[in-house]
Amino acid sequence: MLGEDTSSPYSFTWNNVTAGSYSLTAKATGDLGATTTSSVVSITVNLPASSEPVAHWRFDEGSGLTATDSSANGNNGTLRNGATWGAGQILGSLSLDGQDDRVDVASSSTFNISGDISIAAWIKRAKITAVDNFDSYSTGSALGSLNRGSGWSGSWTADISGKTVETSPSGGQGGDAARQLTTSENYLYRQFPALTVGIVSWKMRLSITNPNDFMGVVLRKAAPPGNGAMYVRFGPSGNIEIADGDTYIPIQAYSVDTWYQCEIEFDNVNQAGKYRARVDGGTWTSWVTVNGGSYTSVSYLDLDTSASNAHTIWYDDIKVSSNLDGHPAENRWERLGLFA
Repeated sequence: MLGEDTSSPYSFTWNNVTAGSYSLTAKATGDLGATTTSSVVSITVNLPASSEPVAHWRFDEGSGLTATDSSANGNNGTLRNGATWGAGQILGSLSLDGQDDRVDVASSSTFNISGDISIAAWIKRAKITAVDNFDSYSTGSALGSLNRGSGWSGSWTADISGKTVETSPSGGQGGDAARQLTTSENYLYRQFPALTVGIVSWKMRLSITNPNDFMGVVLRKAAPPGNGAMYVRFGPSGNIEIADGDTYIPIQAYSVDTWYQCEIEFDNVNQAGKYRARVDGGTWTSWVTVNGGSYTSVSYLDLDTSASNAHTIWYDDIKVSSNLDGHPAENRWERLGLFA
């Protein structure tokens, strides 16, 4: 018996009912003890939809490879293929390149949803202008005059031979990479559509910690050796450095034969004549002054090597992206909602 009521009008409230199907009857007892029982009534109890999310990724970590699920279900994710942290609409965010960056989340029974679902996120889109991961070249080929990747305005141009493509260089990067072995000044550059606002990212790795001259990436407004340049390099003191005018400022220390994800951001609309950089998704440097003067736009990427002491340097996964191209959704946070 679930319960009884001895006072008129007669009623009964059934609390804390487990979801399921039930058959109920009511029994009435008169003052003289006579009884009667109602017909069976079948009912189904459904629990209300939970107000707690199945998963909630805030992307506020700012470092590391784990995207933590702040719900009670522990559906943490793992960053893959160079996804990086950045500033968001609310605290942090995650930046994906539109090519192969992703977050992997393990299969979980909490995702077995049979009813209605909703998904919501803040998003900001950027346009990928040019990419080259060096995977479509013939292994061992010199890069000068070759044209692979997409979005570029021409082929690679080299002033001295020496940059070749190596398959799966040691260090865990995978795929192909550009490798340079010469011990003399060497420009290897390529043009992309001119941008006034954008981000250029790449990965680089060096076999020594004491290069005696420039070893790194230069963004230019004109073909080398033109000025108006933005420099990020492996410095002679064991630090990855950014050039502030003619002065190099350390970003972080580097180790031999280790891959580093580097980014340069330039914004000639809001930060005229300046740029900034970061390494491995860390904190952006302060805005610094372009070496050699101001710039109107940026259109050349130069893999610049001037060190004369013996070395090997690799470059990989170059991406040029524009944050402003006239599209109303570019460079603006928008609320995305999906309901089904």
